[in-house]
Amino acid sequence: TTRAEITRAAGDFDSFAQLAEHLRRQIPLESRKYASFKEVEYESLRQIFSVWSCYPDGSVSLRDFLTMMEEVRDVHTKGGRMWLFEALNEARHAAKDCGVDDKEAGNDNSPRVHFMPVLHFVRQMVQRHLRQVTIKENDVLSALKFSKGEVAQFRALFRKLHKEHKESQSASKGDKTKGSKGKAGSKLKVPAGRRRSMDDAGEVGPLNVSDNEDEQGEEDPRPTSFGEWLESFTRVQQVPALMVMRLIQPLGLRLDVAANKVQLNRKLAELTDDAGLDFPSFLQLMQWMLDNDFCDINRLAAKHLEHQSTAREDSGSDFGEDEEQSKSVSFVERWRSQRHMSVI
Repeated sequence: TTRAEITRAAGDFDSFAQLAEHLRRQIPLESRKYASFKEVEYESLRQIFSVWSCYPDGSVSLRDFLTMMEEVRDVHTKGGRMWLFEALNEARHAAKDCGVDDKEAGNDNSPRVHFMPVLHFVRQMVQRHLRQVTIKENDVLSALKFSKGEVAQFRALFRKLHKEHKESQSASKGDKTKGSKGKAGSKLKVPAGRRRSMDDAGEVGPLNVSDNEDEQGEEDPRPTSFGEWLESFTRVQQVPALMVMRLIQPLGLRLDVAANKVQLNRKLAELTDDAGLDFPSFLQLMQWMLDNDFCDINRLAAKHLEHQSTAREDSGSDFGEDEEQSKSVSFVERWRSQRHMSVI
């Protein structure tokens, strides 16, 4: 669409309608051409890619492309390398099908890699990751006894814990960098990807790389490597085990007893990795506590909820509860929901 076409359409309704219809058709095509990434996202990757480019046409050698992806461990195995070569060829065809010029797409099995196919290649990587995450969550949910409504409640609680963990991390980083303002490099808002797994009804939702419901408004430093850029779309929400323990601590669980501590640590070691618990693991921990009545948690949960309910009735208001108490009441309500008791 040229400036002349826009100017001409501004003075004639029929021309304007035709232009609007043309744009309506063109926008999805342009989106597909760039693998549905936003401009700020693919331009960020283009800057990283250009650092490795040593050819006049802006392409990089296959060897440099593999080095660029050194942080992506999956592609540096024998099977991963074979998948990468096949996926690159598929990405070249996908780019051409979406309107990318043959020169920008490159040829199959070429020793050079162009930028536009890389966008479509990354789309494949992100979709593959999201499918794996969704399959894991589906498998865990099918093995647990929670209802769809309870899963939705636990998800909301998990997201709250994750948000508090992120805020705590940000505050800690802020303290460390205090006084160094102005020395930091420029920042580019790159949406932090999250796994798109199940909605509140417990059904699998559509995969969407740009879906960032839980992290909106957060600004990450501009990624400086391919690994950092990719991680912003494949990051899985996790919370440290310590935060879960703080959540249930007000219930009065005897975690100071050696046998209880050993039992809990053994289960946490089974469910967590270095970064903590993801949502499926969080659900598995909750179910394990319930099924084994860990530290008499069912009786303590009911007792704690009754105490909190009486306190609210006596005060005539929910105001005055501190944040930890509010979280505990919310948490206890999930336990009671699981045991098919009435929720206040």
